[in-house]
Amino acid sequence: MLHASFWWRLAMIVACVLLTIMSLPLTMPPKTAFAQQETISINPTQGPPDTKVTVTGAGWQPGWTVPIGTDISPTPLANAVADNNGAFSISITIPSSAPVGQLRIWAVIGNGGSADTWFMVMTNTAIVTVQKVWTADGNNNTKTTFAPGDAIHYMVEAQNASSTPVTATVTYLASGPQQIYYWSGSASLASGPLRFYSAPTIPTNASAGTYIIKVTVTYNSVSSQGSSQFTVLPSMNSCTTTGPTSATCNTPLYAGYIRTGSSAVPIQYELVTASWTQPSVDCSKTSDANTAVWVGMGGLNVPLVQIGTFATCNGGNPTYSAFWEMVFGTSNWWDLLRSRPHSIPKLVSSGDKMTATVQSAGSGNYELILNDTTAKWVFDSGLVSGPREDTTRKFADCIVERPVQALIHYQPLLADFGRVDFSSCTASGVSKGKHIVGGPVILTFLITQNGVVLAHPLPATITPATLKFSVMWDDSGTGQTI
Repeated sequence: MLHASFWWRLAMIVACVLLTIMSLPLTMPPKTAFAQQETISINPTQGPPDTKVTVTGAGWQPGWTVPIGTDISPTPLANAVADNNGAFSISITIPSSAPVGQLRIWAVIGNGGSADTWFMVMTNTAIVTVQKVWTADGNNNTKTTFAPGDAIHYMVEAQNASSTPVTATVTYLASGPQQIYYWSGSASLASGPLRFYSAPTIPTNASAGTYIIKVTVTYNSVSSQGSSQFTVLPSMNSCTTTGPTSATCNTPLYAGYIRTGSSAVPIQYELVTASWTQPSVDCSKTSDANTAVWVGMGGLNVPLVQIGTFATCNGGNPTYSAFWEMVFGTSNWWDLLRSRPHSIPKLVSSGDKMTATVQSAGSGNYELILNDTTAKWVFDSGLVSGPREDTTRKFADCIVERPVQALIHYQPLLADFGRVDFSSCTASGVSKGKHIVGGPVILTFLITQNGVVLAHPLPATITPATLKFSVMWDDSGTGQTI
């Protein structure tokens, strides 16, 4: 009986305990926890595979190591460490295998979750695109013809498709007969359309010829480039002073004399006239060669007005002709169209007595006259619109030239002309409002190549208004591509 009572009492105790438990509330107060607001952001938010992305984090437990990766692979691309403020910044590279579209970038939270953001993987197109490249002078005026020592601006128009500025690598390379410029470095490029340039000078030892400026902009391993052509003229600066008002100049083009003014007596020439005997060229020595004899204004790396005769050896046979030409030295399409020799439809023979005149009528207008007194014909251009630059009229030229075939950038041999006799070379103009003849400075020009003199003028008989001289052929030299 006592045994049964024990078990009955034990059952009652258990029942009471169960009733007590059942009477408790169904929910218990939660354990207090620190709320975590881990976030990440990225810059840029879009781009092609291999884009470098900066991941910035905030709200992380100080000192935590934060694995960062993408859905391309479970292996983290980087591990950031939060600073005392719970922040971090680290760079990752979007995998090259990332497909086009949204790509999740994750940062692992200590509880095993992740803070996420999204990067838009785009096709492998440039964010920054070069739209136009061209050359200009020191004032940013478009220009395509330069002389050694000239200032040149390599101009660029580009487009940054990003909504924010980007830091890109910009590379300039100017090359042709030789490399004359290279620069590469980082540049901050604003969003949207932009224009920038590099401003070197043409090296004084630059070879004459056609050059290409190529500009490449690289951002996020994607490059865009543009290019344009420009011309470097033969150097006219290799002159040695031979007196207070004279100098001797070695050039690949000219032999003869040029008169000009000085700082004390600046001149704007109004008239240049000369007479010579058309030489007979010997084509047995130089079967592919030419020679020009002319009178003009300008030409020393400035716009040129000229009229004269031309002798060429073609297949060993000499031919003679007459021409006039204006060289504007600009990139304006109309000026480029007009910057070419114009044939004069008259017969020229060796031994003919020629007289040529270039006269300025002001406002960029010129009259060019060629008189063959032997064949008894006269060509008169009438008033022709030419270069307006005052620099053209600073020089009065009586020249034998080794011409350049500009369109194909080739300079043939200098034809063996023997000797050209200028019976007179006369110039007159205006200096400080007064009429003046001649000019205080006389420049002597020799055609040289690789240190070899190809043609030179004999000493001139000089009067205030007139030069009388001869030019001698010296050596055939060699043809060269410039």
